[in-house]
Amino acid sequence: CGNLGNRVKRFEQAVVSTQSTGDDFTLDQASVQELKNGKLADRLKLLKSLVEKVEERRLEKTVIESLWLAIKDIAEQGQMDARHRVIGFLNALVSSHFDQLGPMRQTLFNYIKLCRPEDVEPCFALLTSLTQNGTYLYMLEEHIS
Repeated sequence: CGNLGNRVKRFEQAVVSTQSTGDDFTLDQASVQELKNGKLADRLKLLKSLVEKVEERRLEKTVIESLWLAIKDIAEQGQMDARHRVIGFLNALVSSHFDQLGPMRQTLFNYIKLCRPEDVEPCFALLTSLTQNGTYLYMLEEHIS
């Protein structure tokens, strides 16, 4: 499989070179599988390499859900540091693609409801992004209550 550096480069190239329509791009299945099934340390490095890309490029809606499904296990069951890295990535994703979240907004609200005490700070930052600093509260009560 090669070393991690080569796998990260292949992953980044797959993300950048996937089929595009305008500024949108999709993630190919091999990249999603790498993010979903790799060793935790490798997955976190791959996730870190994606932060800048999700902040700079427009994602197709299906990519947002695919990314969540690939990292959901870490967000829900990982060690605290790993969870915080995933929540930080989600925060970058939400901040950059708020208008594209669709049903993922509900999914992320549901995730925040399950926030552990040690995750309050990063989860609050994610909540802040999900509400655009408290200016977009549409359906918030239904999502959180």
